[in-house]
Amino acid sequence: MLGAVEQGLVNRVVITMPPRHGKSELASVRFPAWYLGRNPDKRIIIASYAADLAERFSRQVRNIIAGDRYRTVFPAVGLAADSRSVGTWDLAGRRGGLKAVGVGGPITGHGADCLLIDDPIKNRQEANSEVIRNAIWEWYTSTAYTRLEHNAAVILIMTRWHEDDLMGRILNAEDSGETHEGWVHVAMPAIGDDGHPLWPEKYDRAALDGIRETIGEFDWSSLYMGSPVPKEGAMFDCSRLETVASIPGTSRSCRAWDMAATAGGGDFTVGVRMDGPDPAGVYYVVDVVRGQWSTDKRNDIITRTAESDGHQCWQLFPIDPGSAGVDAARAMVRLLPGYRTRAERVTGPKTTRAEPFAAAVGGGAVKLLRAPWNMAFRHELASFPLGAHDDQVDAASDAFTDLTRKRIARAY
Repeated sequence: MLGAVEQGLVNRVVITMPPRHGKSELASVRFPAWYLGRNPDKRIIIASYAADLAERFSRQVRNIIAGDRYRTVFPAVGLAADSRSVGTWDLAGRRGGLKAVGVGGPITGHGADCLLIDDPIKNRQEANSEVIRNAIWEWYTSTAYTRLEHNAAVILIMTRWHEDDLMGRILNAEDSGETHEGWVHVAMPAIGDDGHPLWPEKYDRAALDGIRETIGEFDWSSLYMGSPVPKEGAMFDCSRLETVASIPGTSRSCRAWDMAATAGGGDFTVGVRMDGPDPAGVYYVVDVVRGQWSTDKRNDIITRTAESDGHQCWQLFPIDPGSAGVDAARAMVRLLPGYRTRAERVTGPKTTRAEPFAAAVGGGAVKLLRAPWNMAFRHELASFPLGAHDDQVDAASDAFTDLTRKRIARAY
């Protein structure tokens, strides 16, 4: 994948790996040296949670370029004579070079053809601090991102600590449609789906099982498997949530909506389509539409989604408490003349509403149609009820309830 970045085939990559598995040696030391050898007029910015760590990477890259072995591969590439600083250095007679910075630090005056962020979070204490997570996000969006040259690449390589870490926020924005950058996620868990260790020569299965027993499931899930969840979540057993390439014919279809009306922040508007049951009693999550949209854009997307679903699919809208909730539900129904629409009053705690759906997931009676939204959907279920968002859970729970109960259609 790093080779694809150098060739310009991919320019947004996030790589997740466990601790002590060589990710920094590969991505933050060897790759920058090779990248500059092939592109001596391009510039790299390396960032990490601390400036001294980023500078250590920079020093190692610089030492490689200064070495005899490097000159045998890239004889025309060398260090500028005045490049003594490990924080910033240049290549002799070329425009390329490297800048090292701590996450949160200034980068004014420096551009990047390749921005490489290696572990923006230091430890569990930082990961659990919303203040620090917000500061990292603000640095990425307002400082680091503004230093990118045209067609620049961004590589984020990290051990996961928290569902709302930098990777989580980037992929949430991508999944919601707020960005259209085509991020590629290379997930490298300590133990793969086939049960084999990622690096058996260093950490065989016995060693990994020992680590898992020592650190516990919470840290194992995030640090070693790249799937962080809140410490007290686990209402949904997502290990039983199978992904399938196609679905059999079913008799009923419903898309339930969870509504929001704020663009670019706050809650998500989500529409989850579920079909079922099939003859074996299995329900299928067929599609998820999700985004932080203004009211006008939200209504347009709802209309286009209903057109895509077809007239046989029910569109289910919530009636929130109060008269305003009734008016909002009526407006949604009026938005879709000619379609099967229904509005249901929202009652009870979210966890109570989710219990039937969670039981079905745990019993293996729910499957997902394979699609790009799968990862974000699974993650929100696994994090519920303590995750950063619950909009997909709410909509999926309502769709499941609707499909499993006979109801009289009501117009509002």
